[in-house]
Parts: sequence; structure tokens; C-alpha cells
Amino acid sequence: MPEAVFALLLRILDGMQQGKAISIVPVMQDLTTQQAAGLLGVSRPFFVKLLESSKLPFHLAGTHRRVYLKDLMAYKERRDTNGAMPWIA
Repeated sequence: MPEAVFALLLRILDGMQQGKAISIVPVMQDLTTQQAAGLLGVSRPFFVKLLESSKLPFHLAGTHRRVYLKDLMAYKERRDTNGAMPWIA
């Protein structure tokens, strides 16, 4: 088993032992603005303002904004690493 897979399985097991919910989704998974806002712990209107201010890339599915999970996680990592509050980010 490759080292990276083994390390990932250990992280999954650790999370499960802590009672955390674990989901495996493709990094190119499309998220609605409501789903993305929920993952960041902010309101949907606030999240839409992040998109409109070019803090996060998005694309349109018809007239609806969509965000890739990989882009959302990159933003969350930057936000959390910088220690910024979401409304300042």
C-alpha cells in the first residue's frame, strides 16, 4: 500500500475515533453557494459577496453560481492559516 494512502487511512480512522463525520468527494465536485457557505460556516449572502469580490473563483451553471470543492478548501486553508476572521478575509 502506498505511503500516502496509508497516511490518509490513518487520518480517516483518527477522525472517526473522534466522532467526526467523514466524507470522500471528488475535488472537482460542484458546490452550490448554500453548500459552500455551510462548509465555511458563513451565511449564503456573505459567501456570495466573497464570490463577487473575487476572493474565490466560481463558474455558472445556467444562472447559478457554483464553486469547486478544491477552490473552497484552498480558500479555507488560506483563511485559517492567516488567522483572519471570515468577514475580514
